[in-house]
This record gives sequence, C-alpha cells and structure tokens, in this order.
Amino acid sequence: MKKIALITDGWKRYVTYAWVEGYRRIASVLRQNCPVGSICMRYGGDEFVCVVPDLDIRKLHQLEQNIQHALAELSSASHFSFPIEASIGSVIADDPVFSLNDYINLADQKMYQTKKAHKAARGATP
Repeated sequence: MKKIALITDGWKRYVTYAWVEGYRRIASVLRQNCPVGSICMRYGGDEFVCVVPDLDIRKLHQLEQNIQHALAELSSASHFSFPIEASIGSVIADDPVFSLNDYINLADQKMYQTKKAHKAARGATP
C-alpha cells in the first residue's frame, strides 16, 4: 500500500464559501490526477489523504508534481483573490509492521514540514 497526504495551505483565513468551493476544486484535482484504484478523502479538517496503490518513489514524485501543477493551473484560472496551494507529505508504505494510521501520521508530519517551509519562504509565521 502506498499513499500521499495532501493539505490545503492557508484556507482558514477565508470565508466558508471559499473553503467549500476550494475543497471541491482540490478534490477534483485529486480525482483527475490519482490513478484508478486510489482512495482519496478529506481528513482532519483541511487535509486530504490519498491511498495510491503500486507506486514507486519515481511515480510518487511525478504524482506530487502533477498535483502541484494542476493546482497552479486551477489557481491561475480561479476567481479567488488568493492562491490555491497545497503542501504535500508522502510516504511509501512498504513495511507491514506499521499500520495505515502510522503511515498517515508519518505523511502528516512530512506535510507539516513542507507547510512550514512554504510559510517561511513567504515570510509568514509558521
């Protein structure tokens, strides 16, 4: 079992309509980019988790790039006054000793590290 975890970055400062519409659009990007057989769901408020079968590290990085590219295109075409962005944390779940929850937590930690780096690059407080 392989998975990526995705979190939207910076949504909480905007009105509820933007959250709902943004989440719908992000879910659409995930559906369009994740391979058939993937399971994607909203998780923990403003996060999404995708469990994607049969990915090696190269395919995983390509999927991350495809998602980021699709989000950038979505953002540039959107009517929102703010960018649609995401921080991604991913893991290859290849050790049966760890549970699905363990892998989700590990991907979540990686995602928060990425999110912190994105905020630091923008000059925001993490």
